Amino acid sequence: MRQLFLYFLSSLALVLLVASASSATPKKHIIFFGGNLGFHYSPDNLEVIVGDTIEWSGDFTKYGLQSVSVPSGATSFKVDSVLTFQYVVRKQGEYTYQNPIYFSIGMRGTILVDTVKHGLTNEGREFFLGMLYPNFNAADPPSSRYLQVNAMINSYYENDVRVSYFDSVGVEQQPVAYHIGMGGYLQIPLNRKLMQMDTASEKHAYRSCHIISRMPITVEYISSGISSGGSYLALPAVSLGKKYVVASYTDNPSGSGAHSGLDVYPASGEFLIIASEESTSIEITPSTTTIGGHIGVLTGTGATGATHPYTIQLNKGDCYLVRSTGHDDGNDISGTIVQATRPIAVISGHENATLGSTTWGTDFMIEQMVPYEYWDSTGYISIPFAESKPPGDEGYGDMYRIYAYDPEIANVHMNVVGINGGYDFEVKRFLPIPERFEVTGSTEIYSTNGKKINVMQYDERNYNPDHGDLSPAPSMSTVVPRSRWKKNYSFVAPNFGAAHQYVNIISSHTEDIKFSISGHPPEPLTSLTRNYLFGGISSQDNSLFGSQYKLNIPSTSFIQFPFTFSSEYPFMLYYYGIYTSGAFRFEYAAPAGMQLNTGVAPSFSITIDSSNCTSWHFCVSDTSKTDPGIKSVMLIDDPDGVYFEPGEQLKNVSFDTLLTYLPNELRP
Repeated sequence: MRQLFLYFLSSLALVLLVASASSATPKKHIIFFGGNLGFHYSPDNLEVIVGDTIEWSGDFTKYGLQSVSVPSGATSFKVDSVLTFQYVVRKQGEYTYQNPIYFSIGMRGTILVDTVKHGLTNEGREFFLGMLYPNFNAADPPSSRYLQVNAMINSYYENDVRVSYFDSVGVEQQPVAYHIGMGGYLQIPLNRKLMQMDTASEKHAYRSCHIISRMPITVEYISSGISSGGSYLALPAVSLGKKYVVASYTDNPSGSGAHSGLDVYPASGEFLIIASEESTSIEITPSTTTIGGHIGVLTGTGATGATHPYTIQLNKGDCYLVRSTGHDDGNDISGTIVQATRPIAVISGHENATLGSTTWGTDFMIEQMVPYEYWDSTGYISIPFAESKPPGDEGYGDMYRIYAYDPEIANVHMNVVGINGGYDFEVKRFLPIPERFEVTGSTEIYSTNGKKINVMQYDERNYNPDHGDLSPAPSMSTVVPRSRWKKNYSFVAPNFGAAHQYVNIISSHTEDIKFSISGHPPEPLTSLTRNYLFGGISSQDNSLFGSQYKLNIPSTSFIQFPFTFSSEYPFMLYYYGIYTSGAFRFEYAAPAGMQLNTGVAPSFSITIDSSNCTSWHFCVSDTSKTDPGIKSVMLIDDPDGVYFEPGEQLKNVSFDTLLTYLPNELRP
């Protein structure tokens, strides 16, 4: 059992966050009925957490109550007397109830119960960024002068940020310091020379960018340039995992020169591993044979279906790039398994991908992989990206791919609005990646046998020179399961002047969502231009709707705009952009945020000794019998309740200026 002792002598409103899936204090929710409400329940739609109490308040002798459906293992209920009735929800899922007489005129309701959502999120105080190089710039070297790579950083509170790189032997260089005002942002050009890996071999190199902040920040990576657009949501070091499955796409042998007048320059799928700690051992089992000659399981020279794992060693800030050969469109580095002894980041993508049979649609792709620990078996719900026009052109719609880590089969069902019966897949590690092309409706994907999966969405947009329409694609984005949705999102919308900027929002309470730009007062979503509304997107919750909104950013201005979206209810937001100006055609897409917790109940014991009036002594112990250990402890000054529900902050604390952490490795 590991213990962590904290001595605090500081003055701030304090939140003590121990890195794990954290538990929340159970709450009571009251549902009223009868009287002035008549034959209705108020509210008639609730989203609560396992362990919460639901109380119905009214005259049950006039308006009886009964459950209609409850999750497997939950207790049904029926009430026809008393004035109040309490029910503690113990099982995750959907509960429906009604009055047995007046249900047909609206006296019915729904309770959606989820597991605790509080814990780590994409906001953090330490990040490692990695760069993948779009190979259009190698096929046409003059184009590389247009390639820009930036870190977009924003902070709710006033903040200080440090950005540093490493020399060739791993010594971290003097950081550059930045200051952010409350609600402000930074656009930091990243040093391409210090981050670019050698693409001709598989050799480790200290090519990461290290970012540390005083308060939590959101970090987005974005690249722009000719066929070089891509973005990913950076995950904080404290949330990095040890198990990953690579998501990419098949090789593009005709590469960048296919329709640009350039010579053929094959494009590969690729991924970059970044170590966040010293002495990290990493095992890689490639799905296809790599440019370094490591034999793949499924495709490439020497592939027979057998696994050929190999091991590398990395230190903090050290990077290792793996690429497919790029010469055969039957080869695909997707599905490669990466396992490490210490937390790592995995940045995956494609140098210049072509989806399916699209003729003019090629683009760079990049995304940070979500650790297997944070996957789920259900709740992968998404809506289409904004479409090219006129509709029906080749490349119309989106493609979905489903990834698995487990060696046992996951039985997966995919509901698509407008497709009767949907689609079924069998998914497991080292089976060919199942995919579905040209999906034009909203989509819900889940495992029917409880196995965890990961889902990626690829935009099939296709530039048609006969119509001069929107830019080429693809771009890929992680689909975040519903258990990882948040109540607030902050991101910086990159502004390239001629870009079309969009957000996709999925929520059961769209009317409750507010947004603000550059710290201005919140506005309702109706202030944005809605392109399309998607209903009936979930077979398990008919209250969910998806909407495409266009961000109203002046196309003549290159000023960046920080956005904040918030609601009392969890929702999901994806941002993406499409740039079209002459030869500059590219796209980028990424989730705007996500919860990062395993869904496993924590096993922490926290004791506080305040007997000494001059100091407090905290002792945090992990009592878990499996994989014990404390990953991190953070002190967060959160008086506005941005990162925690109001009432969950520890504010009754007054300290001096000295702060000591033990053990030292937890200090960023």
